[in-house]
Amino acid sequence: MIIYILFSTLILFIANIDVAFSKNKLITKYILFLFIILVIGLRYELGVDWLFYRNLFNGNNNNTLSIEPGYKLLSSFISFLGFDFWLFVCMISIFILLILYHFFKKYSPFPLFCLSIYFISSFGFNIEALRQIIAVAIFYIALNYYLNNKKKHYIILCLLASSFHMSAMLLLILPFIDGPFFKRLMKISVLIGFIMSVIGLYPIETILATLTLLPDNSYLKKVLLYSLPVNTSNAFSFNLFFKILIIFYYFFKKKYIYSAFINKKISLSILSSLESLILIMLIVNVYLCKYGTITSRINEYFSPIFIILVSYLIMISKRIVNKIIFSFIFSCCILISFIRFTSNEYFQKQYLPYRNYLYFMIADENKSLTREREQAVKLHWIERKK
Repeated sequence: MIIYILFSTLILFIANIDVAFSKNKLITKYILFLFIILVIGLRYELGVDWLFYRNLFNGNNNNTLSIEPGYKLLSSFISFLGFDFWLFVCMISIFILLILYHFFKKYSPFPLFCLSIYFISSFGFNIEALRQIIAVAIFYIALNYYLNNKKKHYIILCLLASSFHMSAMLLLILPFIDGPFFKRLMKISVLIGFIMSVIGLYPIETILATLTLLPDNSYLKKVLLYSLPVNTSNAFSFNLFFKILIIFYYFFKKKYIYSAFINKKISLSILSSLESLILIMLIVNVYLCKYGTITSRINEYFSPIFIILVSYLIMISKRIVNKIIFSFIFSCCILISFIRFTSNEYFQKQYLPYRNYLYFMIADENKSLTREREQAVKLHWIERKK
């Protein structure tokens, strides 16, 4: 457990260093990269998805769920080249690390802050969801094109991302709703959805019930699996309230952020598009708030944007002390959320003890531990289907 505490505190310390100091952060950047690659990139047999992905990589997968063609082709190609599965996993982590750093560096005043917060707040996602990690990385390549008025490139790359995870299809909606009228409409929709959730009305239940009438297929099975009672939760979680509070504060301070962009001669259309995406995230959260597994998966596409908006709120503080205080309070909230994640039963069973691929290679770890982990994963899926 100590490795997780050390990792989270050190990463968040680096986040605040990025806010506190404006220069000479090259060494800090490489230290951050090293921490992320060592702990996340080189993890070994953590979570419950690794066994399925490893079997698929080795060509002996018997799972009935459909796997998107993009991921299957990539996995088969890397396997054909003779790489070990866990090196493939590390490649995926390095890929999203570099893509997000490039995006944060271009669109945020505090790229290391954003990168640090992302890898703590999305820690479990980056450990388990290999297909969607690639889809998220491709989406941010696409979004960079979109923000530079290359919409055709954006659509093509979103389609490519959906070949790794079907959820990326949702992102194709952006070019069609990224305007003042639809932004006002989305704000109204968020308010209506929030009120409906408070009184216990969930239109999504009707939609999911309708889906059960459609012809059976493996992608539909996945969606319906996420909507089973075991995957539902309380409508309003701490994370949802926290996001609503931060986004409300962003729109309250919006004019100051716009002024900062004007002073730096940065196009306001960039902010407008990021706001459209964050409103899509809010709509998903308030209308699907009962289904935590679905919302958490969709939120991963928007999480970096949410963090960028937080960095803008830090940016507009005129005094460095205020910047540090805001950054520290936000980091503490992220740390609390991470500690809550590490305290649940699932984490205790599937993430402890922490295991690392380098240690496995050097120490030639006992194979019985791998068999124990395999049994723990199989037991998890058996219990989940009950």
